[in-house]
Amino acid sequence: MLEQEAQQDKIEDKLFNEYQKQSKQFYQETTDTLKKQRNAAIYVAIFSAFILITWIIFALKMAPVHDPYPVLMEVDKSTGNVNVSTILKDANKTTYKDLQQKADVVAFIRAWWTYDEVDWEFRQEFVSLHSSNKVAGLYEKHIKDMKKRFKRKGSQQVTITNVIHLNSYTIQARFYIEPPHNNRESNREYYVANIRFENVQKVDSLRNLFLNPNGFIVNEARFDREFVDKITK
Repeated sequence: MLEQEAQQDKIEDKLFNEYQKQSKQFYQETTDTLKKQRNAAIYVAIFSAFILITWIIFALKMAPVHDPYPVLMEVDKSTGNVNVSTILKDANKTTYKDLQQKADVVAFIRAWWTYDEVDWEFRQEFVSLHSSNKVAGLYEKHIKDMKKRFKRKGSQQVTITNVIHLNSYTIQARFYIEPPHNNRESNREYYVANIRFENVQKVDSLRNLFLNPNGFIVNEARFDREFVDKITK
């Protein structure tokens, strides 16, 4: 009887040891599998983050390429040569000189297109003082057409909507003209102006110095009509 119990105890001990051995082996295999899955997940996350960051950097690098910007193409009728003027590369770095040039162009356009019987003579003097002989001659024709159009009874106002540098001495501006006290957009006439200028320090008189202290002279002025179907504010 005692021998049978002792033999039974040995069998149970052997089975228990085998169970512990298999349990440890199962635990080790499960732990190794979970570690491999964890490492794989970490590698996938790192790789995905690297791809995402690379894509974001690439998108940011490519974004300026798709920004629209104006281009002025000038064709010499005698030779056929084409000169392309694009927007300044450092357009975001606005200097005082840039602001002054834009202010001079805005004042020039306003004087060119604004008409009022009260002060048109002053505006004519202003345009002539800020123009080359060629541009002044074009303005003389323009002001005659304005006089015929309004016949001393009407006037028109100018609103500038956008002003940018195409290069150091060429500015493009967009504006519209409309009769006074008329807010209907259908009566507005939209234009784009390309103004090429230079700064010449030439003092003829003290009055001219006060009217044009920067020596701002327009050498070329082109105004093209823009037809807009619908303007959204």
